[in-house]
Order: sequence, then structure tokens, then C-alpha cells
Amino acid sequence: MGHNEFRMKADNPSSIEDWGGLHPIENDNRINLEIYSDEIKRVKMESDGSTWMYLGALFLPIGVKGYYLKLLNNQRCIKNRDWQQDEDLCKHPCGYHEKNDTEVHYKELHRSNARFRIAENWIKNIICRVPVGYNRKLYINILGLNLSNMDLQLFGNDNHRDMIIYNRFYRTLLLGGMNYFFKNYKVAINKIYHDKGEQSTDKLFPWHSIHRIGIENERVTNLPRTIEFIDSDHRESKKQESNFIQLLDLVLGATFCCLHNPSETEYKRKIGRAFEPTLAKLLDRQKAPNSSAWFGEYYRSEYKRTYQVSFFPKDKTELGSEITQFDIMGEPKEDPSERNCFYYDRPITLGSTIQRNLDKWV
Repeated sequence: MGHNEFRMKADNPSSIEDWGGLHPIENDNRINLEIYSDEIKRVKMESDGSTWMYLGALFLPIGVKGYYLKLLNNQRCIKNRDWQQDEDLCKHPCGYHEKNDTEVHYKELHRSNARFRIAENWIKNIICRVPVGYNRKLYINILGLNLSNMDLQLFGNDNHRDMIIYNRFYRTLLLGGMNYFFKNYKVAINKIYHDKGEQSTDKLFPWHSIHRIGIENERVTNLPRTIEFIDSDHRESKKQESNFIQLLDLVLGATFCCLHNPSETEYKRKIGRAFEPTLAKLLDRQKAPNSSAWFGEYYRSEYKRTYQVSFFPKDKTELGSEITQFDIMGEPKEDPSERNCFYYDRPITLGSTIQRNLDKWV
């Protein structure tokens, strides 16, 4: 299948069944999901010295899983967009199959031209091009935590503090995404995947957020008992689901690049620039003065209730009892006088003339 034929097939609603079908919305307004999650550990903002942590979740309706796996893999076939996992079955032998069958990882983009070109295809052709129609989308929620505005002593001692913070706000990330993207539906979660890391050895993380979500949101059903940890490299995990971890890692990395302008590596900067127009729309969300109404380019864009990038807290806070309300609602409070809420208006610094001496995330 050539490139033009693939794009026509992928963009034609009548052909979706060939790629995995539409995601089912049943008579009781139920949607079935898989969730994929990843993080960026502590990073510093050079402009003001603030310390940040980023959490990301990708919500994948089961019915479009096959469609997106095919779409992701076809971008690995850089010339023809017609990927076969088994090289012997490839209709367009090029000699680069092994190089293209690589883990797409933001931190490693500069180490391989093939990895960069696939990553660029994923950003431009999948993330920045949201399909028309509610029943063909995947959903991404990213939460940036300004640790410098938090009283970190509330989260235990230094040795385990970041894990406690992550565990607490991971629940916020998932609940916020489900409440915002699927507010009118009952949500059945078949599986929750997380990139394999230190979270897998923590006593609470594999089950605690799932347990609390079951208590706090009656619309969420069919919860798995624990999070499944998989290697982000599909060659290591032997699971195609790793591709969605790679995709989320790439979006997190592109977001980080745009907001922190950290890297002198041109490959990473190119990925940031490819994502920058989309991120600019995601961050253009403002509350009207003396009103509960929100406005901005985000609300006129194809990304509304499909992608969300938010930050917390806006001002220094002791994070008292009000954080419980943020956890459950996953959206800013309606009271316009509330200072410590989720917010969106951070400047994109990619392309800034400020000199960078180090790549902060390599």
C-alpha cells in the first residue's frame, strides 16, 4: 500500500473497521479504555530556578487500538508507510527494517536518524492531526507540577518524597483526564500500563491509585487490580502496547522541550518545533474576568477535550485540604478568586535567545 493510499484509507471513516473498528459507545454510554502512563522526573527551569515534575497519561479507546497500532507502525516505513513486523513479508524491501524497528525515545533522538524521522512522523501525522469525529480519537492528559511552589515537607522525607508526590498526583492525572474527556460516559478501564521503572517496586503505587479511583468516581467500572508495568521498548517487552508508551514519552519530551528550551541537540529541538503550534493552542485557555467562563484558541480548536496540558500550583501554597477537591474534580475551581488552582498560561520558551550550557535531560 503506497503512502497516498494509506492516508486515504486511514482518513476514511468507512475503512476504520479494517484497522480495528470504531470504539464502542453502548446504549448505556459506556466507553472502554486502556490507559498508558509515563513521567519526566525532576527538571529545573533555568529562567527562574524552579523545579518541575511532569506526569502523562494516554487514554486509548479499545475500539481504535488496532487502528493506532497500524498507524504508528506504518510511520516506521519512512518511504512507503506500509510496515510489516516480519521483514520477510515486506512489500517494499529497503534494507533499513532493523534500524527502523527501534524504540522511539525522546532522550535518544540524537543517536539515530531513523529514530528522529519516525518521531517526527508521529508528532506531525498522528499527534498534531486529530482525526475528525469523536469515535476515532485517542486522548492525552499532561500535568506539570511546580515543586518549588509546594511545601514538600508534607510529602515525607527526602528519600521517598518524589514517589509520594507522584503517587498522589498520578490519581489526579487519571481522574482529571476521565472527568474531562469522558464526562458524559461510564468508563470501563480494561488495563492501566506504566513504563517500567521504580514505581513497580513501590508498595503503594501499583494498586493505591486504582483503589482510590474506584472509591472516588462511581462512573468508573471494571478497574484492573494493579497497574501493569511494561518496558517501553517493544523489542524487549515483546508487546505492541509499548508503542503507546513511546508515543506518550515523545509528547512529554516535546512539551518539555517547548517549555524549558533545554537542549542544544537539533533533533530534539526539531521535535519541539513540530509540536509547538499544537502546544500553543493547548495553552491558550484563559478565564474571563469576574466570570466562570473560559475562552481562548483551545476552545475553537480540534484539540478541545482531546488533549490537555495543565500545571499546578500557580502560587506558593502549603497544599492544605483544598487539594482533595482538585484530586477529585481534575479541573480548576469555578471561583475566579481561587489563586491556587490548575492553570494553563505558561510561555513557550523554545527558540529563546537565552544561552544554554547544558542539556538538562539526557
